[in-house]
Parts: sequence; C-alpha cells; structure tokens
Amino acid sequence: MNKVSVLIVTYNQENYIQDCIRSVLNQTYKDFEIIINDDCSTDNTLSKINELNNGNMKVIQPEYNQGINAAITNLIYQAKGEYIVLIGGDDMLQANHLEVVVNYLDNHPQISTVYSNVIPIDENNKIRYDLGKDFIKTEDASSEKQLHQAFMYGNFVSSPGMVVRKDAIDKILPLPYGIVNNQDFKMHIDLLINKSENVVLPDKLILYRQPHKNRNISAKGFTTELRESLELENVMDSFLNIKDVDWLEEIFKDEIESTGIIPYSDTIPYFLGRMAMLAKKDAKKNWGYHQIINFISEKENFDIIKQRYNFTYKDLLQLTNALKNTTFHRCFKYKKLFNLFLTGFIISTLLLLISVIYIIIF
Repeated sequence: MNKVSVLIVTYNQENYIQDCIRSVLNQTYKDFEIIINDDCSTDNTLSKINELNNGNMKVIQPEYNQGINAAITNLIYQAKGEYIVLIGGDDMLQANHLEVVVNYLDNHPQISTVYSNVIPIDENNKIRYDLGKDFIKTEDASSEKQLHQAFMYGNFVSSPGMVVRKDAIDKILPLPYGIVNNQDFKMHIDLLINKSENVVLPDKLILYRQPHKNRNISAKGFTTELRESLELENVMDSFLNIKDVDWLEEIFKDEIESTGIIPYSDTIPYFLGRMAMLAKKDAKKNWGYHQIINFISEKENFDIIKQRYNFTYKDLLQLTNALKNTTFHRCFKYKKLFNLFLTGFIISTLLLLISVIYIIIF
C-alpha cells in the first residue's frame, strides 16, 4: 500500500492534464498512487489521460457531471494512502512537493493538514510575473486566527496541492455537492472545526494555473460573485458546530472586548449572529441577522438572552442599524436619489413645455 494518494480532479483540461500528471510522476518522492476523477469531460481530457496511463494510475469517470466536491469525495473514498494530496488537473506540483510535505507530516504528528504557497503560471506554463511575486501569499497562523479570518473576512489558505491526513478528512465526508465556488473554503473551515491543526509552509510548491483569459468557474464576474454570496450561508453554518465556549472566546476576543457580548453554551447561535453582523460582507451580516431572529423565535430563547444580555424587543428593532451600508441600504439610498432626480426632471420638462406653449401663443 502506498503512503500517499495523489488525487487529481479534472474537467475539460485537455491542454493541461498531461503536464499535471507528469509533474506527479516526476516527484523525487516515489511512494504514491495516482487516482484521477474526470468529471465527464466533453473534450479530449480522458484520451490525454489514457495516453500516459500504463497501469500506474486509476481513473474514475462518473455517469454524469457532478462537480468538484462530488469528485473529491469519490476520490477520497477510493484512496488507500495515509496522506491525501489534492490537485486540480490544470495545476502542477514542484518536483520536491511530496518529499517536503511527507517529511513534515512524518515529523509533526500533531499536524493534520499542510498548505503551501503557489507560483502563478499562464496557459503556456510561463510564470505570471505581472501578478506579483507574492500572488496569493499565505502566512501561517493559529487555528483561532484562521477561523477569525474565515468568519469575518474570507478564505485564509490556498488549496491547490494541499495535503491532509486521510483520517482527518474522512471526518468531514461527504463534502456538500451543491457548494461550487466556496468548496475549498468550507473544507478548510470544517477541518479546523474538527480540530485538524494545520500549517502553511512558506515554500512555493505549486504551479497554479492562471490563464490570461480565465473562463473557469472561479473566474471573477457577476455570476461568480453572486454564487459565492449565495453559498456563504451554507459556509457560515459550519461555525454553529463549535460548542466550545472557551474556544469561541479566543476566536472572537477582540469583538468581545469591544462589544461586551460573550458566548454561553445556551446562546451560541445568538452570539455568532451578533459577531457576523460585524463582518465585512453583506451575506455574512444577513446570515447573522437570520441566526438571531431564528434563535429568539422560541420564547424560552428570548427569555435566555434577556437574562444573559438584557436583550429586549427594542434591541431587536435596533439591529437593522448594523445593516447600514449594505447593498440593500445603498440601493434604497440610490432609489431615493433617483426619485428626486426623476421628480426634478418632470418638473423641469413641464416648465419648459409651458414656456414653449406661452411663446407660441403670445
């Protein structure tokens, strides 16, 4: 049995998949298996894989296109290695990637997940110097700081080439099939919440594909931004699985100091709701508001927060003030300005029309 399982997720990557596979085959560390999930590509990806497959890799192809999380879940169920490596079919590993991460995990049994930094490359495998030398640079941090970053802001690590102990990732399977753009973000959070300690190595061990004309599902645009926003509610739900009040106090120590709101074992949804209303993204603020009103929908819970925080119906009415400067608030403000402009335009037009009529008649 191989110690490492390298799992490759691919879909319509005929131009890159062979480079990805070769980067694995050329590793300085050799005790690994390769398993590839081709998610029903409509181009020549599968034939490109088969050209390099002399029996040294396993290829999975589902009956229909199911998405990234389904592919990762299927691959992990097939994996036999102690360590799991996840990589997209358009990215590549540096030749020493496995050697570095395996050595680290072997010597740090308390660590479950290893992330590393990346080098952006274009469609011709050339380094994208225009993106800067610190493109997606990720620093190592404590679990508490990472969870705080995730809750208040956004993703805190780069997922390409991440390595995780199989017994750790098995605990969060199956991954939710419906999550698309936030799939890695939620996976990182769920691993941390399940007490899987991680490390971010400074080494740039991944060649991360960034074509000049990026058309994949992660490419920024209205649809992507909308999908990410819609998925955030499911991502934020992961934090409801934290039941350790002391841990919550450590994660949100700055917010607790500034607001005076502390968590109790019987008020965690309310507490997280109040914390989320301090976050930077509208979707997180909205999630927080929903957590609060859902929690106090039951009278006994309303009684609890009255006792714990002296929270009353008047305070509930004031909560919406925290939603100022959100998209809804800005749209409402612009609507008022538009109505004023429209009223002024109509009045000006009527005055002009009256003036023209007056000139014609007199």
